[in-house]
Amino acid sequence: ARVVNKVDTGNEHTEIGGSGKGPKQLSEVSEGVLKVFHGDMLKIDHSSILQAANMSETDSICSKSRVHLIGNLPFNVASPLLVQWMKMLYGREGIFRFPNVSMTLMFQKEVGNRIVAGVNDSRRGRISVLVQSLCEARTVYQLPSEVFVPKPKVDAVLIQLKSLSNPVLNGKRLSRFRRRWT
Repeated sequence: ARVVNKVDTGNEHTEIGGSGKGPKQLSEVSEGVLKVFHGDMLKIDHSSILQAANMSETDSICSKSRVHLIGNLPFNVASPLLVQWMKMLYGREGIFRFPNVSMTLMFQKEVGNRIVAGVNDSRRGRISVLVQSLCEARTVYQLPSEVFVPKPKVDAVLIQLKSLSNPVLNGKRLSRFRRRWT
């Protein structure tokens, strides 16, 4: 990997490197375009994210405002966090109040494969139905465990989610499905 000196937001992807300094470097070289947040994402106050991005909840009515959430999720909280975000996306709460929300998230390979599993795939389950009812889901990269330091015991996958303008599950159908979220 190489250390980035400047971020070109027109690129498909950017490599970063260094000893644990990647997110800070990426934030600095983006000249304010990217904001990095550390902390418990299950408990973070979304208004602080909007404030740091110089956005307000009233900006959500403007279709030009875009939110792209990028994260390397800790494998032990990835599923609960994704379910929480899907609930927020459905209710248009916090950062998910904005139209055209997209997410690029890293998951344990087995979880990621379930998220994007198609209708006739044996790996398809509640998480697949929930996510695909609200988002377009696709695999961006498969990452073998050897590319990480320290090396984890499992492989990872990078998934991209884009909110659907017309969710598949809505109204009564979603309320029946929602009982199983908790």
